[in-house]
Amino acid sequence: MFRLEKVFQNDDTGFIIFSKFIKSLVLLVTAYTFIILSDHSIYELTDYKIFSISNFFFYSILLSIIYLILSIFFMTKKNTKQISYHF
Repeated sequence: MFRLEKVFQNDDTGFIIFSKFIKSLVLLVTAYTFIILSDHSIYELTDYKIFSISNFFFYSILLSIIYLILSIFFMTKKNTKQISYHF
């Protein structure tokens, strides 16, 4: 943990992008889990075929990708505005 702290001590943008990526991955895993558990049992969580033929397959993938893109876009927009005000 202390090694990561030293890496992100000077610039936190790498850590912020990494955390946004993890959040979008959590969105995808959550959608995967709830799509399968809505009609099936916990024993069928490893059956990817159920997820791929569901009605929400593209929606869940698209939602996680859009979240990642928008969160990174707004993060960089915010940082560029702050830099321009300091000059």
